[in-house]
Amino acid sequence: MALEDFVRAMPKAELSVQLEGAIPHNVLLRIMEENNIAATMRPREYKQWLEKLASPEPETWESLTKQISTWLQHPDNITRAVYELGVALSKQNVRYAEVGVMPASYMDSGMDFLVFINALNDGADRVARAWRVQMKWVMLIPRDRPRKAEDIARWATSANATRGNVVGMGLVGTDDAQPIGQFAKAFSMASKKNVPTMLQLRSFTDETSWVDAVDSLQPQRLVDSLATGAEQDTLNHLGEKEIGVILSPTQLGRLAAQDYSIAQLRQEYSEASIPLIVGSRLPELTRSTITDEYLALLEDENSRPADVEQYALNAIRYSFLPEPEKDAFIADFTATYAELRDAHLTEQAS
Repeated sequence: MALEDFVRAMPKAELSVQLEGAIPHNVLLRIMEENNIAATMRPREYKQWLEKLASPEPETWESLTKQISTWLQHPDNITRAVYELGVALSKQNVRYAEVGVMPASYMDSGMDFLVFINALNDGADRVARAWRVQMKWVMLIPRDRPRKAEDIARWATSANATRGNVVGMGLVGTDDAQPIGQFAKAFSMASKKNVPTMLQLRSFTDETSWVDAVDSLQPQRLVDSLATGAEQDTLNHLGEKEIGVILSPTQLGRLAAQDYSIAQLRQEYSEASIPLIVGSRLPELTRSTITDEYLALLEDENSRPADVEQYALNAIRYSFLPEPEKDAFIADFTATYAELRDAHLTEQAS
């Protein structure tokens, strides 16, 4: 029980949360009502979306994030969504978050990119003042929209993006949506502008697919990648590249098409020297917070406070922050962890 108290109290960084999958259900329903979303659909279709929102299943997560982005039709909707996410993060003791957003959906609806960025930062500024959570943005390319990839890369690398706290770009979506090569130019554009990148590779797929993807796109970190039982050479390849991997254990367990062992996964990562990071991805759709994900990862009997601290500090080390800011967070987190060990842990401390 003491270890659980420690996890709940510890300061954290969140690198994989996506705005469109993190809006509280009641807030989203109010936004939909204010925008009269029901009038844009046939009654049966609207009812089906409401049912999916009420009980989201893994096969609906991706379609829901895309649909939700079309419901945030005005800048104040975006600002409100960001603020509510920030409040939720503060309750998990998250101090820093890199939030994924899908700009193409908003631009498709006619919103100007600068208006979009300003709306995000309006919400983030309110969160920083009220809850002391720092939020920055990662522009996401949906895997099924390769024709938008270069546009998103241009937005993510623009001067407006830099001024607007955009710190990176990412590719998300199911692995078989479109071949990875269609996104190479967009990732190259980001690399030339020194904009770091992340890549979501859905777990439990052909283990050669993510190797080719990593070598082709050269991301700085991965999300939802690697299944237990992968070949050791495959794991070693990622470890040698020193790419951080963000996992949401409870979500991966629901997605897995095979036996899923957290203890085995942790062991394989450790043997391959793969830096492990914990994230919540789509907390409102999966009904799981970042604290829940930490606790799920620590279910096996070999869990130690030192493991928890390492995962949390990895999130800072593999963030897209400048080095001086990373150093400041690491110093602050490390000092706080020492205080928390004294308060919450006795014989378990290491």
